[in-house]
Amino acid sequence: MTQIRSKIVQMNRPESRALEPCYAPLANRRRELAAQELAVGTDVLEAMTRAGYRKPARPNARRLANSPDVRARVMAISLEAAELAGVHLGRILIEEARLAYSDVVNYFERDQETGKPRFGNVLEMRKEVTAAIAQLKFRDDGSIEEFKLHDKPGTLRSLRKRLEPAAPSKLEISGKDGGALTLAHLVGASYEEEAK
Repeated sequence: MTQIRSKIVQMNRPESRALEPCYAPLANRRRELAAQELAVGTDVLEAMTRAGYRKPARPNARRLANSPDVRARVMAISLEAAELAGVHLGRILIEEARLAYSDVVNYFERDQETGKPRFGNVLEMRKEVTAAIAQLKFRDDGSIEEFKLHDKPGTLRSLRKRLEPAAPSKLEISGKDGGALTLAHLVGASYEEEAK
């Protein structure tokens, strides 16, 4: 049987290195304030200014924000806030999947009299379906004037981004004994697998 071996090669990127959260406040008061600001999503330059640094240049602000102690503290603050709010990665992925895989067909039903599609009763729709609705505008008579779903492509990109760290950044595949992999190897291997 043709042996096909694959080897996963991880690129050595600083952001992929393991980082433990720092639950104790940082000894440097300005760094602690900067970490708190960054944890709530404040822009890097603004976070450094609010923390008491004098008009930092963007490279210096980024360097400080990416320092291991500040990153570890931001991680800890974010984890604590997520725990208090009952938010976890599984829940985020479920909610994003609801948006990403929403289907406009789920919002319409066939009118019994005319046979034409009409917007369904929102109160009777499942929670998973209504979660993807971004906007509803009603007319004075209660009918739907405008209907908009959340950004599906953006949500799919966000989901992919969350799941990418688990995927290898580079994949090398080679044939038997590290040699070149040819179509004959692949076809032969697939026939051998089917014969089993």
